[in-house]
Amino acid sequence: MPDFVMPELSSLAHEVNDIRSQYMAVHNAIFRPSIRKAIPIPGIFKPIRFADHLSTLSRCFGSLRKTQAIIAESHNGKPMPQENQAFLTVLAEYTSALCYTIQSLKATCEKLAEKSAGHGEYSLKTYEKDVQDYQRSARQYMQVGLRLNTAWDQLRGTGAPKVGGCSL
Repeated sequence: MPDFVMPELSSLAHEVNDIRSQYMAVHNAIFRPSIRKAIPIPGIFKPIRFADHLSTLSRCFGSLRKTQAIIAESHNGKPMPQENQAFLTVLAEYTSALCYTIQSLKATCEKLAEKSAGHGEYSLKTYEKDVQDYQRSARQYMQVGLRLNTAWDQLRGTGAPKVGGCSL
């Protein structure tokens, strides 16, 4: 890694990417089509474990909030090269957008967990609206992620691999 890339920036970026990976595993478990979810035959049907996913999303959200605080501290008062500052600014925006997206999925998952446990009402109309809101927030964090990858490439030099080998 070039000398001008602060190790703290790389560490923060990888931490955010690890949290994103955990969140994506929950997203996929909930939304990825599966024949095992669709066929209500004992032994084949596999219910979605919303309570477990809610727990994972809560941990992701908490970790991301701590990372946001660290990014905010790093962002203030420390002289750094303009490329580092630009990357940190976009990382802060990305972390905020991802946090909002995780919170949106967490709220939907909480309602689904309550309904699957036989508590509370959650209408199809409300669910569809919640999913649309969630998808909108997911598109937003992904758009910021494209800018984050560009900022990372500029920080590391043109053509460098993405943080963690994948898009943030």
